[in-house]
Amino acid sequence: MIDEPRALETLRAEAPLFADVIVPRHFAGPFTYLIPTPLRPVLRIGHLVFVPFGRSLVQGAVIALTAHHPPTLPLERLKAIRTLATPDGASDIPPPLLRLSKAVAEAYVAPWGQCLRLVLPPKSRTVDSNRIILTKEGQEALKAKEPASSQRQLTPLDHEWQARVDQALEARRPARLLMQADPAERLRWLRSATAKTMQLGRKVLVIAGETARAESLAAALADSGSVTAVLHSMMSDKKRAAVWDRIRRNDVSVVVGTRAAVFVPLHPLGLIWVDREEDPALKEPKEPRYHARDVAWMRANDEQALLVLSSAHLSLETCGLEPPASVLKSSHRPEALPQIEVVDLRRVDRSTLLSPRLQEAIGDAITRRTGVLLFLNRKAYAGALVCQDCGQIPRCTSCAVALAFSRQKSLLFCHYCGAAGAIPDLCAACGSARLQPVGQGTERVEEEVRRRFPSARVLRVDGESMRRPKEAESIWTRIRRREWDVLVGTQILLREDAVPPVGVAGAVQADAGLSFPDFRAAERTFHLLEDAASLVQPMSNGGRFLIQSYLPTHYVIEAVARQEEAIFTSEELKHRKALGFPPVIRMIVLHISGALEPIVEEAAQVWAAALSRAAQATPECADVTIFGPVQSPVARIRKRYRRQILIKSHPDSKAVQAIRSTLTDLESAYARRKVKFDVDVDPIDMW
Repeated sequence: MIDEPRALETLRAEAPLFADVIVPRHFAGPFTYLIPTPLRPVLRIGHLVFVPFGRSLVQGAVIALTAHHPPTLPLERLKAIRTLATPDGASDIPPPLLRLSKAVAEAYVAPWGQCLRLVLPPKSRTVDSNRIILTKEGQEALKAKEPASSQRQLTPLDHEWQARVDQALEARRPARLLMQADPAERLRWLRSATAKTMQLGRKVLVIAGETARAESLAAALADSGSVTAVLHSMMSDKKRAAVWDRIRRNDVSVVVGTRAAVFVPLHPLGLIWVDREEDPALKEPKEPRYHARDVAWMRANDEQALLVLSSAHLSLETCGLEPPASVLKSSHRPEALPQIEVVDLRRVDRSTLLSPRLQEAIGDAITRRTGVLLFLNRKAYAGALVCQDCGQIPRCTSCAVALAFSRQKSLLFCHYCGAAGAIPDLCAACGSARLQPVGQGTERVEEEVRRRFPSARVLRVDGESMRRPKEAESIWTRIRRREWDVLVGTQILLREDAVPPVGVAGAVQADAGLSFPDFRAAERTFHLLEDAASLVQPMSNGGRFLIQSYLPTHYVIEAVARQEEAIFTSEELKHRKALGFPPVIRMIVLHISGALEPIVEEAAQVWAAALSRAAQATPECADVTIFGPVQSPVARIRKRYRRQILIKSHPDSKAVQAIRSTLTDLESAYARRKVKFDVDVDPIDMW
């Protein structure tokens, strides 16, 4: 390490050189440092260095070098860089990734220092000799895949796909392909695009939303002969550092990972493949709130790569306004579909969870031992307890939400902060003992199935039963071994490759998600029902999918029942256009939170007023509409009050600039009062 006082004395005697350094903290701009004489010949943009920062020594990245003294900074106040982070430059940030971190900061209104964390190597530098890390789920998924050497007759669609990929890759310029197909077909088109990319001497990056899916894809690609590495947050720092080191040394041809893998130092990059591009897990929930799908397009543009967005059902943001010819889509084979039936719950006793028709189908499937899947995207026994005398509902003391009721665990718990407590004997408001559960949850469905089919082996799969890793691993093992007759669960069950085909599936209350306060509620319900249908055996084998609904004529239910996606797409786009939602309009949500509600409300009002002034002063923001501030859908979480402001604009508007121009002043003005300001560009959840 260089001695700072001596270095400063030397620098003052010579023509000084300066470096701008970004530190991985909540700072938008760089800090200027003197370059010690020993580092002048070697220091480059992208080098990681240790610099004095306050009373500590922190790691930062060099983003600029200059011989000119910053006029606003007295020379005697400047400190010197201490040393390189690694002598051999092993921690250098490649220029494309440095540019990418800057682009993410600008697009998502986040400090560059915070975005720098995304491209830094993992903390541990210990090298691990493992070539690929696979869980048991990944290994079993690999065994179930079609062998790479198997031959399959190519279809016209295969030839069209190959032609598009060849043309895009050989052009060596940014291109985007949209592809909609089932998991097996997507995988096959991925083992062909990867091969073509590697023939051209370039690398492949595959992004998936979930760890299990990433490992499954990595296993399949490794089996096809490519040198593959997998990277995700469930790995230890040691293993992630080992994989990162192999990527940096160019020892890897293909990297498969979750959203953060979009920032790995893979070069030269030829193909980025985003699997299940509509998966909400691709959106980072914390600052910077980037979406891996959109960052992948930024990177493809900068590095002249091909981006493929693939899914069984592409999101409307991705394909809603695209001409149909631009989407390569494999049609469902009619013979592979189950018999789909809609059960009108308005004609059934409201106290009945399982309609007579669904009960009959369940009994038949149990007898034939073909398996039953019952889907309800709500865990616990019921959504809440309610006093039948005064209507009071027990609520979380830290969060402004009703406590969910778990009969099996005999407790009430909060979905948001995790707080749990005993079930009260009496109503806290009126002293009544008449507390009754309201709503339906997976526990309640499980109880009903066990009561009606006592000999059946019932397995429940939801966030509560899968909370601990060992329990989750045991449950997935039982699922794959078919050690069950009836599976009851939430959307966890609808993961690709996890559940074997069943004889009967039932959506217990298919329209429950349609009332959720989110403009994507209909789209998510449609996707979930489509996923459930894909897990049922074909009609020729007796497969049945029963959709229980109080809204049997809703366009989502009708589209699934008739297996006509165009019905859903057409109707949903009409609603989005009429109400001003993506993909027609761009949305940005601003969040304000803090421990004192009056200060949070004041800060929210101040921000809204400042934004209005900034928008009026900017001609490019004439189309910007500001809504709020209002209480967030959940007004308090973990004792912090929350407000939000919604901004709508055309996609090419300068709304981001108006937000950035006001944010710095707000953070400075309310720093001591501990108000937190968050910007969520293109939000997935409405907080």
